[in-house]
Amino acid sequence: LITRNMAAALMERELMLMKPVRENGVSFVRADAEVTKAKKNLILAQELFPPDHYLSKSLASRIKVLEYCEPAPYTNNKTIDENLANIKASYQQKRSLLLKALELEPNMASTYTFLSTAYRVDKMSDSSIYYQERVVELLPNEVFSNFNAALNYSSIKLKDDNGKFKP
Repeated sequence: LITRNMAAALMERELMLMKPVRENGVSFVRADAEVTKAKKNLILAQELFPPDHYLSKSLASRIKVLEYCEPAPYTNNKTIDENLANIKASYQQKRSLLLKALELEPNMASTYTFLSTAYRVDKMSDSSIYYQERVVELLPNEVFSNFNAALNYSSIKLKDDNGKFKP
């Protein structure tokens, strides 16, 4: 009982930080020290339980999602182009974190929301739309989830009858 209560207390920061994403489909989280603190707390909570505990997969998934939320690497010692290349590479790595998180906890709205955003940033409309549609399925009455779906649909370029893209 004490272990479970301690784990719940450690999970509280992550729950509050991710609440707008999970419950409303908001596609961003503050990228500051709170994310790092929440991740450290979840790692401590994970250490309280054996690997086969029913909470282990959920905790591992949420740690990966928080790793996605951590700021991309940026330094003053590099050029803008080098920093942009690092940020783009970081998004590719971060997408793989989210896909692993999805395997561990398959029906988490926050994971789908962030996957949709990550694919939208890389201009991969089909993937972004797929994941945003899953968010809408999980949160059908939420304004942000439907708004983000509309943003994704508006990014699709349509062709006319002659095969030319419409303006």
